[in-house]
Amino acid sequence: MIFLFIPFLLPVLAIYSLPSFLQVPAAYQQLIELFPYLALGVGVLLALRFNRSRVFFSLLLILGLYLVLGLRPEVNEFTDRWLILAVSLLLPIDLLLLSFFKERGIFTIHGSVRFAFLAIQIVLVWWLIKEANLSWLNWLENNWLGIAWLVGIQQGISQSAWLAFTLVVIWQSVRLIRKPCLIESSVLATLLVVMVAIGQGVGASPSANFSAILFGFVAVLLVVTLVQESYGMAYMDELTGLPGRRAMMASLMSLGNKYSIAMLDIDHFKKFNDTHGHDVGDQVLRMVAARIGQVKGGGKPARYGGEEFAVIFPGKSSADIMVYLEVVRQQIEASPFTIRGQDRPKKKAKKGAKSAAKIRKPATKKVSVTISIGVAERSDKCRTADRVMKSADKALYRAKSKGRNQVCQ
Repeated sequence: MIFLFIPFLLPVLAIYSLPSFLQVPAAYQQLIELFPYLALGVGVLLALRFNRSRVFFSLLLILGLYLVLGLRPEVNEFTDRWLILAVSLLLPIDLLLLSFFKERGIFTIHGSVRFAFLAIQIVLVWWLIKEANLSWLNWLENNWLGIAWLVGIQQGISQSAWLAFTLVVIWQSVRLIRKPCLIESSVLATLLVVMVAIGQGVGASPSANFSAILFGFVAVLLVVTLVQESYGMAYMDELTGLPGRRAMMASLMSLGNKYSIAMLDIDHFKKFNDTHGHDVGDQVLRMVAARIGQVKGGGKPARYGGEEFAVIFPGKSSADIMVYLEVVRQQIEASPFTIRGQDRPKKKAKKGAKSAAKIRKPATKKVSVTISIGVAERSDKCRTADRVMKSADKALYRAKSKGRNQVCQ
């Protein structure tokens, strides 16, 4: 859970480093001005490369906001009011809507809908400015609450925009609590920093360096999130949450001269899967993976493929790790898996209602899940990790041939 706070460290770092950046010699001012464009450009290119639509469109929104704030000194007061209102009101809403869209590519039909949605907003704001629509502007800028101290801390942003921002922050916080993940944490941190940047930009004499640094760090935050997400997709197994085979092979490259490898396989999994279905089979895989993930002794677990797992023990001999693997085997054996009947009612019957669901309990069945484990260590006969894995695999088959649910060397 600690990693969820990482996105909030970059904005804090940016704010604390502002005094140093503001005192940069004039010769380096151009580098500071280029910083957000470079960071946003790199982020957009990476999002395109990894085809991550949510980060891509979020970066486009941030870039558009930065350009709008840069245009403010060159427009009249009426246009300036509309631009600030538009970005402060629409940006939180757009970031919220992007969270509802699934990752279905950028240059696809779904991506085209997102492009069209953003384009409609641009055209609408342009039309309102061109038509000099003052009634809508005054209505949206109205201080509905009429509280003097609240008006004083709004930093020139309308209460409508603050309301949208507050609701989106609450919603995003709830999503983060219910489903902790780095992208949700990053979007929330991005939203907080962007609203600070907008508030500073509305000031009478906004600092160009201030905006450049804030937006640059926001872009870096989204880029870091994108890289972390891509790493997770490439190296982590989505079903079990354990490192995948690719991550395991990378770990094997960094082992020393002393290590052991254990290969673990769920007994009779194919028969179990065919009998009870793939959904139940996936639940068994997650349960077993959770137990293997708790292995002691410095073991590094991974899903090798299918119903097979592996645990690498750097610096350990096969004799050293037998006790840790035996604990895992016993824990899985002692964890009965309950299969619920297909006739279980989807909704709980109302109190007092005489229904079949109340009279007849849904059928359930408890089954025992066991694993077989094969162990091997690096030796003169097995000098490479590939040979050690093959030796562990042979030990695994010996465990199965002896009756399964045991550990063999």
